[in-house]
Amino acid sequence: MIPELEGTKRALQDAIDKGIDTVRTLTSGMVESDEADLRYKICESCPEFTKYTHICSQCHCQMNVKVLFKLSKCPIDRWTDTELRNLHGTR
Repeated sequence: MIPELEGTKRALQDAIDKGIDTVRTLTSGMVESDEADLRYKICESCPEFTKYTHICSQCHCQMNVKVLFKLSKCPIDRWTDTELRNLHGTR
């Protein structure tokens, strides 16, 4: 295959995969408001989070929206069950 086309093909497949993941996430349903609030609090305490724009510098997502969906994941794994429980005050 022509090298230039291989890179284009890879980029196109990556874009398709990201689109499929986005659709899965958006159709996964929403978490309870308590969990969304806890996720967002974790984001607010993260150095990758920009408060003015609500955007994560790791995934470039609008976090005040991303925290709402069941299949959403923190790109640096900060929304772990342990961290959520600790923030909520339960063990």
